Amino acid sequence: MKLQHLKVFVAIVQYGGVIKAAEQLHVTQPALSASLKALEDDLGVKLFLRSRGNRGMRLTPEGQRFHARALAILRECEITRAELRSETRPPERLRLGLLDTLLAAWVEDFLSALRDALTSHSIVLWEGSAERIAAWLEQGRLDCAVTTIAEKSAGTHPLWREPFVAVFPPHHPWAGRSRRTVSLRELAQTPFVFRSNCELSPVGEAQLRAAGVRLDVAVRAAGEKLAFAAVKNGYGVTLAPRTMVPAELASAAVSGLSLSRTIGLQWHAGFDPALAAALRKIAVRAGQVQRGRAAAKRSTRSGAAGSR
Repeated sequence: MKLQHLKVFVAIVQYGGVIKAAEQLHVTQPALSASLKALEDDLGVKLFLRSRGNRGMRLTPEGQRFHARALAILRECEITRAELRSETRPPERLRLGLLDTLLAAWVEDFLSALRDALTSHSIVLWEGSAERIAAWLEQGRLDCAVTTIAEKSAGTHPLWREPFVAVFPPHHPWAGRSRRTVSLRELAQTPFVFRSNCELSPVGEAQLRAAGVRLDVAVRAAGEKLAFAAVKNGYGVTLAPRTMVPAELASAAVSGLSLSRTIGLQWHAGFDPALAAALRKIAVRAGQVQRGRAAAKRSTRSGAAGSR
């Protein structure tokens, strides 16, 4: 039994006769009739009742039963062919950039969801500063990135917006205030931990200069690990996006400083819109997981404090 014979049989049923079936399959009528006869000989039954006067062909009871089987066989063959093709096709490559100042816990949730959702893709990750990621996108070395974006710009989708806050140890005098606000003058009078990898340093420095404020830099840190360790151990205070503040440190808004960043997806022209939409869903889901985890931690800390 050949698959071509099954296709001929199904076509004759679908189009009501040999003539129309031959036209649709682009074969001659004698060739189609020969295929049908070979199938009937193989099965040992007649599949059609031939009517006189070219009035078409009707299925025999055996033909009716076999028609359902033939459709199922052809359908299974198509499914198997598609599965084999997808397994042998090399996975699509996604070159994804990640800003180096993203919250580590969010990145972990995002990467976990990314791996589960994009099983057909080979994912290549590049971490870097906002400037480097922008250059990599422009050079075509990245397909998409989670980075700082200008709101409502082309080829982007905002995920969240967060202010920069003053960060200090929990035993700092600022931590005891009923209203968590720090002035620019107070910031200038306190040793400062400068984060050189901060993507908004030029903007913040411009605002401080305009306000006549000069920071007393005590530590210059290339990354968050040293910066927050220095703050924790009393070397000074720093400014950081609110989501980056470690749980063991305190924070407060800075009056007179309107510094914030928008984190979002950015992609190059020609990026697959469906893939961009999938990445948005994954990123939003990771954010929801992270917010839920943070809320649970706050609740646990509040309960522990209340039981003392």
